[in-house]
Amino acid sequence: MFSPGGGLIGIRCDKRPDDYYRLLLVCEDAACKDALTGIFNRHFLITEVEWLESLRRRQRRHHQTAFEVGVIFGDIDGLKKTNDIKGYAAGDALIQRIADVFKKTLRESDLVFRYGGDEFVVLLPNQTREETEIVLHRLQSAAKGLPVSLGIFFVDSEMPIDAGIEKAGEAMKKTKAARKSVL
Repeated sequence: MFSPGGGLIGIRCDKRPDDYYRLLLVCEDAACKDALTGIFNRHFLITEVEWLESLRRRQRRHHQTAFEVGVIFGDIDGLKKTNDIKGYAAGDALIQRIADVFKKTLRESDLVFRYGGDEFVVLLPNQTREETEIVLHRLQSAAKGLPVSLGIFFVDSEMPIDAGIEKAGEAMKKTKAARKSVL
């Protein structure tokens, strides 16, 4: 059931329990994934970061070094211009193409999220700095010719993952500025 504004307010299922369970899985999937790209959304990123941080705290409590996390931040260059000149369908197609590059290039253990309208975040839990850089280079090669800027940051065992996402975003802005100066 939906409210007049379109929000889900309840689920009514007159069918068997397995139909209800299937509907629940569909709703759960819709809550975690971006409708346009099929990758995880920002809401799920927040949930995932909280879960990863709880694992890292548990490691520290047991006098272990918390695992490190590689972060890659991506931003589509000129999406607004694409939308203004070619239309929103062209902008959506560009977002989908770049999301597909992330999905096809990353491993199953890597986590990719649509962070904002034209932004993406990749979390690489339990990766070394070198492994994170290898993933970045794979993404850069796969996205060659596409208008996307990528930034990287390596979150050590003591730094919060949220801070690492911010730092990766700053690195992406530097990459974007460098790309603009070349053009």
